[in-house]
Amino acid sequence: MMRKQKGQAMAEYVIVCAGLITALFWGANVECDGSDNKSNKCISKLLTVLHDNYDGYSSSISGVQQYGEYAAKGSYATAPDDGTGSGTGNTGTGGSIGNGLNPDGLTEQTQITSSDGLATFGNLQPDGTVVNANDEIIGFYSDTDNTFTDSNGNTTSAANRTLVLDEEGNILHLRAVTSCPASIPGSPSVKPVYSWGYVSKASGKVFNSLNKQELDISGYCTDPSFKVLKNGQQQGGRILNSEYFAAIFAASVSAAPLKATGDVVYWQELKICSVMVKEWDGDVDPNDSESDQYAARIALFTDPDRNLGQIDKIDYFSQVGTDQSKKQPNDCPTTTIISKP
Repeated sequence: MMRKQKGQAMAEYVIVCAGLITALFWGANVECDGSDNKSNKCISKLLTVLHDNYDGYSSSISGVQQYGEYAAKGSYATAPDDGTGSGTGNTGTGGSIGNGLNPDGLTEQTQITSSDGLATFGNLQPDGTVVNANDEIIGFYSDTDNTFTDSNGNTTSAANRTLVLDEEGNILHLRAVTSCPASIPGSPSVKPVYSWGYVSKASGKVFNSLNKQELDISGYCTDPSFKVLKNGQQQGGRILNSEYFAAIFAASVSAAPLKATGDVVYWQELKICSVMVKEWDGDVDPNDSESDQYAARIALFTDPDRNLGQIDKIDYFSQVGTDQSKKQPNDCPTTTIISKP
């Protein structure tokens, strides 16, 4: 019988986090030049990428975990308010409440899956053990080499993903806070983004993406956003209507629209929905023939510095489902289509 391992988890978490922060800093240092504006941009980007390494998608869940002060049964993403409105009050030290969901906000649940994300092994606890829906230990997850070892000693490649759940356990996807009315599916025209948040399906409340506190979006609407993958790895930002936003952490609604960092492009012949950096084809000569311009853009598509990735189809279809009215043309939310002349 496998027993819970104790004592080393915190040290491992510190080491892993330190490594992640170092790697993320070097990966994003282009945003950090010391000026106040870019320093804020840098911090936001680092938070976004770090958070998204633990954010994932799923079409079903088998149980809700609590951890931290809730006895390894689930993480209350929305902390109870202490009366100051800061959402940082004492959360207590008891076990799970009711079914383990936060009755006043959001809950986060970390699952261990197969490396491709298609099979779910169980729910992760702070000491690295993995439990099933009955809280029975079925294995151990190692975040040093991303492997899952079951109770029989069999080891396989694995991954972790964090789900955001509302008061009734519905899985929520990150949405963009944007202008009203909400976008009409199939018409992915560019829209301004003022914040990011989660909308509870149970209560209709909106919670910000930074610390999951309730967010007042009076006068604004929300639209679905979509994840991006590059070489199979989830990227930090989100797609909204023809544009890509790298930084998606926000605690409040911005007075001015947030800046997009990429454009969404659909490649007709390749049948690929990609994200390209802003002004990605600015050096294509408009005086060249159409075939030469097309060839130049195809060459830029293969440039890893300009191609930021592709839409995450699993995330896209998990939100759109089989509802044809919600689908985008070519399953790509963009008005920019590149086709061979």
